[in-house]
Amino acid sequence: MYNKTTSAKVTKYFQIQNDITDEMQLQLQMKRKDIRHKSVNRFFQYNKPVYIRCIKGIMMLALSTSGQAEDHEFFVVHRVVKISKGIHFNLISITKNATYEIFMEHNTRKTVVSLEEELSVPRIIPTFDIKEIYSYYYQVKGSPYFFSGEKHTYWELTYVDNGELKTTIDHTTYTLKEKDLIVYGPNQFHNQFIEGDHVCSYVTIMFEMNPQDALFITHRPFHLRRQLLPIMQNIMKTTTNESEHNHQLLLVYLKELILHLFNYDQLSNAAAPSTPVQQRFEDELLNEIIVYIHENIALPLTVESICLKYGLSRSTLQSLFKKNLDVAPKHYINEAKLAKSKLLIKENKYTLSEVSDLLSFNSIHYFSRSFKARFGITPSEYAKSIYK
Repeated sequence: MYNKTTSAKVTKYFQIQNDITDEMQLQLQMKRKDIRHKSVNRFFQYNKPVYIRCIKGIMMLALSTSGQAEDHEFFVVHRVVKISKGIHFNLISITKNATYEIFMEHNTRKTVVSLEEELSVPRIIPTFDIKEIYSYYYQVKGSPYFFSGEKHTYWELTYVDNGELKTTIDHTTYTLKEKDLIVYGPNQFHNQFIEGDHVCSYVTIMFEMNPQDALFITHRPFHLRRQLLPIMQNIMKTTTNESEHNHQLLLVYLKELILHLFNYDQLSNAAAPSTPVQQRFEDELLNEIIVYIHENIALPLTVESICLKYGLSRSTLQSLFKKNLDVAPKHYINEAKLAKSKLLIKENKYTLSEVSDLLSFNSIHYFSRSFKARFGITPSEYAKSIYK
């Protein structure tokens, strides 16, 4: 967060005025200056107070009491700044260019102090970009499944929604479990396969990207912790509705996810709860509730029944899920049931009515509407797409 010149901490450098009065303009001399530079290698020092007024653009004021670069501070110029005598300063344009006026008494002397190193304002600019998403799809595969492998010039991300998937990258095999993802880099040979009696549903996204340090996010699986799950859920939601608006959201969500992967290890440390109560609620209790939901997904689970089982108020349960998963518990239960329904349909052992009954949906019609709202197709259309 940048400091403004109206901040309370700046009194050692200057004072703030609303404007230069007409009387002051008659008594002071004024010079107008245009600046474009983004860094400075010198400070100015005046033997009398001077006034700075920005009239165009946004400027940063670099200040120091000693004239040394290492003890400088930056402030965005806001209102008229009366810089105290003897203070070392210079101005940097944040925008493409800026214009300011400097007012001073007649016979004011200026001293120029050279700096050993240049000062520049940290710029907030993109370090990488998702240029284009080429394709995305949601698949459900059962054992035996083996994709012999490929390599290509673009990036590829695979996220396991349910089940277990194995992949080999450059002779190293990784096992991806539920909520795991892996990123394949350009020209990185990889295959995918399912072993044992497993069914796996997963998302694949192929895209063009130009990160600065791509190697950090390849050759390693990531488990999506609670901070990242809402982002992945947003990605999956946007892929079910083809629209220009959702396409733009998909680009934003994918970039957000990749950005967090670059910071994955630090994210783990930063998310640690700060008190024992938070530790219990954010880790042990929430994990226990999630395991209970998935182990009892066939039951007619409700928010009330979970509150009763764990001795929680409705508001506490809502807050627990919202804070850690950014989703309501009722929505989480419904999402889990719908994900399980895809696996049951894939197994081809039950009719759609039986799947609806097994997962305790109120009716086949409600199940069908919920399935289509979540995945963009009806259960029967999904079954036909698998077994056609």
